[in-house]
Amino acid sequence: MKATTDLDTLRNNVGQYCSGVSKSSVYQVLQWMIENGFVQKNINGHAQKVLYSPLGNRTSQ
Repeated sequence: MKATTDLDTLRNNVGQYCSGVSKSSVYQVLQWMIENGFVQKNINGHAQKVLYSPLGNRTSQ
């Protein structure tokens, strides 16, 4: 994930490579990424759209 995105867009992008990945699986991975400091969850504007933004340059441990 290189840019701010929403769950539906991310699911569609992942689906291009792995058609069997469900929306709930993508959501669970995003939740893990939030808890471990890889992305930040933001509420955008009046539509209350949830966006996810990468946080800096983290490396795997």
